Amino acid sequence: MPQEDYHENVYEFGTHAGLLYYMLAGTVGDVLEIGSGLISTPMLHGLLLKTKRKLLTVEEHPTWFMQASGAMKTEMHGFAHVLDWEKFYEKTLPQCGHFGVALVDHGLTHLTVTEGYEERKRCVRTLVDQVDVIILHDINDDEFIKDEAWNAFVGEFKYAVVDDMYLPATLAVSNVVDVTKLVPKWTSRVRPELLRKDTSNG
Repeated sequence: MPQEDYHENVYEFGTHAGLLYYMLAGTVGDVLEIGSGLISTPMLHGLLLKTKRKLLTVEEHPTWFMQASGAMKTEMHGFAHVLDWEKFYEKTLPQCGHFGVALVDHGLTHLTVTEGYEERKRCVRTLVDQVDVIILHDINDDEFIKDEAWNAFVGEFKYAVVDDMYLPATLAVSNVVDVTKLVPKWTSRVRPELLRKDTSNG
């Protein structure tokens, strides 16, 4: 992680850890990390180290890419430096095979907050047929969940769960795995009101 990006609220980078752990434990297959992180990349690297599940970390920030790949690149943990997300989605990603879990948490520092969230949603939609469970971090920002666009987005998926025990909150979605059953009841922070609003009764 670049030194200039460090700040006192560094714990916020790891609030997806609980949901990420349970999604990993409840699935099989390789893992895709869209955006390297101070918490997520070492966590995924360590958890998958003694398994047969491969990890691919994709990063656009050159400094983050160099630091993470220099420290953790192995035969089972690959890295890709992305300069053009459109090209990655259309040409590179289809050749990567199927994944059990994907964590979407890329920075997109060149975009506005709203543009960044729209790009993340586009990423999730691109992955849906190639990944069993998709995890999206930082979903509690007002720009992301304040209107019907949020409900429409989450409503595109058969299963969804939000963990807001610690903020920023994290979302897990899937069309093939009931993600609500992968989170223990004693720790679950399922927020139905954030997922699908039932307007059938007016």
